[in-house]
Amino acid sequence: MPVLTPERLIKLAYSYPELHDTWYLYTVACFSELNLTSEITTVLRFALNQQLFEFCPYEQAIADEYVLQLATDVLEGNEETLETELPPSTTVATCLKRRDNTPEPCKVRQQTIVDKLREVLLKTSVMSGMPKAINSLIALKNSTPSQLIPAPTFKRESILKTHPGDQHESFIDGTITPERIDYHQVSKQLSRGSDFWNAIYTNQINHRIKNQLMDAYPDLWNYIYHHVYSPLLSFVDILPPKETSLSAIACMIPQDVNPQVKGHLRGAMNNGATREEVNHVREIVLDICDWKGGVVWKEGKESVPML
Repeated sequence: MPVLTPERLIKLAYSYPELHDTWYLYTVACFSELNLTSEITTVLRFALNQQLFEFCPYEQAIADEYVLQLATDVLEGNEETLETELPPSTTVATCLKRRDNTPEPCKVRQQTIVDKLREVLLKTSVMSGMPKAINSLIALKNSTPSQLIPAPTFKRESILKTHPGDQHESFIDGTITPERIDYHQVSKQLSRGSDFWNAIYTNQINHRIKNQLMDAYPDLWNYIYHHVYSPLLSFVDILPPKETSLSAIACMIPQDVNPQVKGHLRGAMNNGATREEVNHVREIVLDICDWKGGVVWKEGKESVPML
């Protein structure tokens, strides 16, 4: 049974003015953690249309005939009624203000939605688990309109230099030789990862947490720094630092890992989020968990940290 209903979808999209342009990121991060891939499809299809309009208060949106029809169509799978290039020129009454009527800005906005959702699912894979991320990314790709599916190219720069004979080599990613290693790129990623770590954990907390990880298992720190923060989380060309931090929070809250959530709440503020944004992401996730049912915290829902 679907978790989302038209009314719940509208609540997520229109209850938090400061999250109007990003609510779908944190919603999808939560659904991926809960392994609810069909709900990811729903959020994508709704956001592709909803984001073409200016924000309006929830009370206005829930009473708007077009918004309710859009949410209903998305949930019922009436794909032919959904726009993929322009805001709808519909006879259904709506008082929403369109952001732009021309094709190119609409396409750019919709492409940004798809690109950011892919990045959210990739980045949160280190928290929710790779199998869930794979399922979620496949579901996202399968529900993305064909004209919005990005070209199959890497977004991050590889630490391996291009080699003309790679396709003929037995290694999965071509030849691995000292000459092929791009040491400048390795150094760049490590520097970027260090900066991102220090941005989240400030005032000596950065060293304290590093030492805790080293004490637990030195390879844990090595993995987190060299393979999570440096090449993955600190890459912010698509998903800015604030949105990266808030997506991580949305993914971790259902896991009942309150110590980690608490650290990332402060980290999100260090990355530019307001207290209101952080707490509203928490509210979104708790609502979704309530709607799904069966998500529990050892010390109760009230124990989930907030600012």
